[in-house]
Amino acid sequence: MRSETAHPVESIGSAIQFITSLVQQKRQAGEDIFQVDLRAKLNSGDIYDAYEAIGRSAVAEDILEEKSCGPLAALFLYFKPSEDPTLLRQHIGEMFDEAYVEGFQDGFALVVSDAATEQDSLYVRGVYDEVMAHAAVF
Repeated sequence: MRSETAHPVESIGSAIQFITSLVQQKRQAGEDIFQVDLRAKLNSGDIYDAYEAIGRSAVAEDILEEKSCGPLAALFLYFKPSEDPTLLRQHIGEMFDEAYVEGFQDGFALVVSDAATEQDSLYVRGVYDEVMAHAAVF
């Protein structure tokens, strides 16, 4: 799903500027990424609360290592502490659209696209949500 024009940005401010312009482009094209059905809803507070509760440091990848943890893994451990950690991928697949998850992971790693025209709304929404979550966590 990631566009060839996607690239990492150097600061959270740059990421917010990029994703805000993508959201505006989508709106001008008649699409509102905030109205798309994500099945479950996530927000910056969810990610922040999860990291605070599980006591791990944040990393961009979805790993389940003892001292660090990716954003979706943090949510899994927070909301489903008694579940088998190997079920992480299955749980994510059941809860969220694949394009949204890819954008979500890119956004947390501060990878933002130059243009919205090659991306679908779910991907852009995922990038938006995770840029904001990255800002909250870090």
